[in-house]
Amino acid sequence: MTDSDNDSMSTTTTIMSEPTQKCPICECGVRYDCRYTRYVCNECEKNAVTENGKKIKFFNEKHGFGCVSYVNDQKTEVPIHKCYINGIECYADEGRFGGIVIQAAKNK
Repeated sequence: MTDSDNDSMSTTTTIMSEPTQKCPICECGVRYDCRYTRYVCNECEKNAVTENGKKIKFFNEKHGFGCVSYVNDQKTEVPIHKCYINGIECYADEGRFGGIVIQAAKNK
């Protein structure tokens, strides 16, 4: 096979871009999700704090389900769902298929 044969056999691949939406905090592009249209990006998620300004993180409780919260690396007795990111009220909860989803409150 010659180089000219290879040229005639080449194909063009078109990759369709995935639909996106904007993080409601920093407005960076994130993958579109029709269920969670106000979810925050991973970078903004790292800045979540309580209403008292304490660092808060969210995790699944068991086997990828349930939502637990840790304030200053201490598990809270009762899960806290409300948090603030850059002064914007947000809500963390278990995702439909596990995982944690943080979304900006609708009144932003």
